[in-house]
Amino acid sequence: MRKVNKHPNRSTKNKIRGVERLLKKADLAPAQRKLQEAQLAALQQELDAHAQSERERKFAVMYKKVRGEGLGLHGRPDRDRRGRQRHVLCCAAV
Repeated sequence: MRKVNKHPNRSTKNKIRGVERLLKKADLAPAQRKLQEAQLAALQQELDAHAQSERERKFAVMYKKVRGEGLGLHGRPDRDRRGRQRHVLCCAAV
């Protein structure tokens, strides 16, 4: 009877943790250690590339958002600030 893999799609961070745990073992063969270090470097590079693409996606989504009319880049905070300024001017005029 075969064992069913509970987590077939492990995350990159999880794979890095597994390789780091394996590299901590003192009785690891030198050839295996070299192979695992190369795999760790590849996983680190993959994680960095994913982080970069995620950051770019975040900025693309942020700058693509439709803003309210005349509300500027920040939208609601600008509108609220302008409302408070009008209220102060109105009360001061009385």
